[in-house]
Amino acid sequence: MRVGVRRPDDPNAGTFTDTAICAVLAALGALLAAAPVLRVYFHDDDFLHLYQIANFGPREFITAPNAGHMYLVRNTIFFLNFQLFGMHAGGYLASAVATHVANVLLLFVLVRRLTGSSRIACLGALLFAVCPTNDGTLGWYSVHGHALVALFVLAGLLLLVPRHDDPAPMTTGRALCVALCMLAASQCWGSGIAAAFLTPVAAALLRPDAFRSRGTAAMLLAVPVLVALAMAALYVPRTEINRDPMRSIDVLARSAVDWGHVLPMVGHTLSLGIVTLVLGAAYPPDRYPDAVSVATTAAFALAALWALRRGSPLARRRLLAFLILALGAYAIVAAGRAAFLAGIQPNALMHAYVAATRYHYLPQVLLTIVLCLVLAEASRRLSPTSRTTGALLAVWVVWSFTSVTVLRTPVARFDPVRDLVARQRDAITRAVLTQAPGTTVCLPNEPTPVSVGFPGTVGIFMLFNHEDALEGRRVYFVSSDPGVLAMREQGGRLGSLLLPADACPPRAG
Repeated sequence: MRVGVRRPDDPNAGTFTDTAICAVLAALGALLAAAPVLRVYFHDDDFLHLYQIANFGPREFITAPNAGHMYLVRNTIFFLNFQLFGMHAGGYLASAVATHVANVLLLFVLVRRLTGSSRIACLGALLFAVCPTNDGTLGWYSVHGHALVALFVLAGLLLLVPRHDDPAPMTTGRALCVALCMLAASQCWGSGIAAAFLTPVAAALLRPDAFRSRGTAAMLLAVPVLVALAMAALYVPRTEINRDPMRSIDVLARSAVDWGHVLPMVGHTLSLGIVTLVLGAAYPPDRYPDAVSVATTAAFALAALWALRRGSPLARRRLLAFLILALGAYAIVAAGRAAFLAGIQPNALMHAYVAATRYHYLPQVLLTIVLCLVLAEASRRLSPTSRTTGALLAVWVVWSFTSVTVLRTPVARFDPVRDLVARQRDAITRAVLTQAPGTTVCLPNEPTPVSVGFPGTVGIFMLFNHEDALEGRRVYFVSSDPGVLAMREQGGRLGSLLLPADACPPRAG
């Protein structure tokens, strides 16, 4: 009987020491690749979300959906980080780096379980660990939810894929844990919704015995139903942040069926994901599309088709499962973003696809697994010696670490934004402290161009000060801008901090 993975007693599978070394190398590669993001500052939507926390508090913020995403888990972590680190961006990004390292280790364990080879697992984990598109997710804290999706999806897949030494049927408890992982993934970022919806499909391919029991089948089949109910519960009610829910739903629905833009985006992002994963830092993304990208995508597709044709039934099911999950992740991103990108960059769509590196994190995890399964099938047929695989892995480790340190494009740090925020905070503090304690201070609300929807220097004050007073001085901000003053209708702290220009200090009573 043919098998699609190595047996545990195969000498090329690796000893415990070999496995430990491979895991450490993968983790070091992830840490080396992700460490530069620790110097990145907040930017764009980061400030909008931070302002929402400071203005509305945890309940409104945590339950707020946005642009097709559900954020119960991500926003809870965001809020907790705000409580712990305030406006120290390094603390937030350190948690993103830790998540990346954890994901690489989970990927290593999953690939080793699927292929039986520590060396293939190390190759795959390093391939993903140093992939340059990861900076788009790790270097922008507002989209770190994509990394959290991968964390929960990998955990769910590890619970789903059986070990060689554990032939027992899947238990209801394990199925419940898989379901909880996928539900948590759906509450981190949009790609998690796709993974959750496809949970029954993945289970049918990776663990067919899961449907032999009513209990386990019910747990797995309930996941997409619960996700749909969660979407209705979070998107339909009107809240201070989601003030026009039906309009949001209508926009998402129209975007999802705009096939003229959705399908091309799926194709291009899938190709970009393959090319940047396989070629890494050696391929400048701004060259896409070119002959190299076409050849790389075609080679990947042909290799996957070869493995599907030549592999055992088990190997085929596994390849199909991860290919479907990867396509699903790209498809749901395109459903929510293709029409939007076409609207704002109609003449530069390819540039928009290339620049949106944040869309690749989870799909590239899944494409890495596909590639490793292909390599396992090729290795099974070629039967290389342990010395050969060791030498090839050593060369790959050297290349991976070199590419990160030599070829990598520097990560944008957003230092001008950091300086602007620091200057405005210092100016506010100086202006307030020049007044005597116990007085009321009325400051002009200056523009702060850090994010759409950010109210100005009053927002900067709110981010750094949890109270409306500073060292015994009551603080107000005044504005004559009708657009800014209209934001007071949102409620929250802004209504008590921002006043019309002729209304400060407020009259008693």
